Amino acid sequence: MLSSNLLDEIKRVVGIRVSLEGPSHWIVRGLIEDIDDYVVGCITMLLDEYLPDDIEYDVLEDKTLCDIDSSAKDCRDTLLIALYYRDDEKPFTYIVFNRRLGDNTYSLEFREVIQTS
Repeated sequence: MLSSNLLDEIKRVVGIRVSLEGPSHWIVRGLIEDIDDYVVGCITMLLDEYLPDDIEYDVLEDKTLCDIDSSAKDCRDTLLIALYYRDDEKPFTYIVFNRRLGDNTYSLEFREVIQTS
């Protein structure tokens, strides 16, 4: 379980919102993919800097909030980052972002932190 100070710090650090809209064009789609890679990379760099050494994370590109809470509203268009203690296999916390990747629309916004233990 995260201390309330660390939990508040994580929320502050990853509390971002990025949005982009443009014409429906292959160049815009490429830009959206590049921006998504860059934003997720920046989030991981922030986590590297702020998380204690005994906590690791994993960006779960193949899972959504539906996989951990199927009753959650609007759970499909999400990005999960799982937090683990170094010697554990099971995450103790998930950082959840709303993420929309469209042909001409991109948005990523911090949603919540879910503690599992």
